Amino acid sequence: MKNLVKLFLIAGIGLSSLGLSAQDFKVPHETDPYKFVPKGKSAEIVTIDTGHGIMEGVWYNKTYKTAKDYQNRLKELGGAIPSDEVFLDIDGDGIPDLSAKDLDRLCDQYLEMQKLERARL
Repeated sequence: MKNLVKLFLIAGIGLSSLGLSAQDFKVPHETDPYKFVPKGKSAEIVTIDTGHGIMEGVWYNKTYKTAKDYQNRLKELGGAIPSDEVFLDIDGDGIPDLSAKDLDRLCDQYLEMQKLERARL
């Protein structure tokens, strides 16, 4: 019983420190709807596994002009879309905030901050 109480106490302290750190972790909030995909350009809505969860994004490459171009490229790539061509709406406002590649980079930075913070404790 004492071990269970200790486990809950340690988990609670760990989660609370994680919560405080998460407040310091800033994800970009974009207000320009055409920053990543210029107005009137061809793009595809895709669902991807970011490694941090399943998300819907916009696949945009300036060299692709039609949906057929995207389909052909997807076949060439074997179903793997380059992470720097998929843009994600993190805050749900309908405007892409960053690329999947940038999300990976931010998550890596966050995990590194967590390691450093834990090392200090």
